[in-house]
Amino acid sequence: SITSILAFGMTFVLLTGGIDLSVGSVTALASVFAAYVGVEGRGFSLGMCFVTAMLVGLLCGTINGIGVAFVKLPPFIMTLGMMNVARGAAKVFTGGVPIFGLIDGFAYVASAKLLGIPNLVYYMAAIFAVSYIVLRHTVYGRRIYSIGGNIEAARLSGINVKTHIMSVYMISGMLGGLCGMLLASRITSGNPTAADAYEMDAIAAAVIGGVSMTGGLGNVAGTLIGAIILIIIDRKSTRLN
Repeated sequence: SITSILAFGMTFVLLTGGIDLSVGSVTALASVFAAYVGVEGRGFSLGMCFVTAMLVGLLCGTINGIGVAFVKLPPFIMTLGMMNVARGAAKVFTGGVPIFGLIDGFAYVASAKLLGIPNLVYYMAAIFAVSYIVLRHTVYGRRIYSIGGNIEAARLSGINVKTHIMSVYMISGMLGGLCGMLLASRITSGNPTAADAYEMDAIAAAVIGGVSMTGGLGNVAGTLIGAIILIIIDRKSTRLN
């Protein structure tokens, strides 16, 4: 489910012809901040843990978006830099030591079940539904496809290309922040080394699902199928080993 959520955010970025290599590190950074806020005795609620994690992800995504859209840095270079900065910041913030001692209920955010189905599946389904509607049934979604299909034609048609490009990195970052909270809940700690190479899984899931890395082609339904295929391959490979 976490891979799928990250892949949905990656789909937005890929549809514009960009790429986000930082989502794994942003997830790790958000997880340690969520865990820090959620340590027993600090007096913060689970809601504040969610907000903190998503704000951390949104901040990282905004910086990526500004660098790509306004400073005109190549997406690969900008997000590669953020990947290293976010991972380094997570390790410096924690001193390289996982954060434990979380409040009651923190672990149940990801591990609990409703009607026999893990909560993580509900989070994934909700993000999928919202992403699908936004991309298929809103003006914003059509503009994202237009930018990926022909950025110059999109600009000449009156679309604010810079703002839209920045927004997809913000979406990717915010979903990375959400995944940070979910991951911290799943492993019941804030680990600065967590989510290693998750960005590769997110990109692979989207591409396997038919999202073009040159932009303008693909959808989150295909991304979800790609994530499922990726996990099946990974599990079969693990069994064979």
